[in-house]
Amino acid sequence: MIKRTIFEYKSEFGYCTIFTYIKCKNIDLKFLVCNIHLRAGLMSGEQTRICQINSCIKKINPYGEN
Repeated sequence: MIKRTIFEYKSEFGYCTIFTYIKCKNIDLKFLVCNIHLRAGLMSGEQTRICQINSCIKKINPYGEN
């Protein structure tokens, strides 16, 4: 089963919308982040995106499991 889901939440960076594909096969659950809309801040664009992507991954998988 392949299901498309949109996660939206407000982080310290402002609103972020993450478009993900969730693939479920037996008990194996995998997330593929295919697009992230980010808001630029005072840091460089690259550093901002690294921080935001890390924040998004923590929201999706708070226990740090692969």
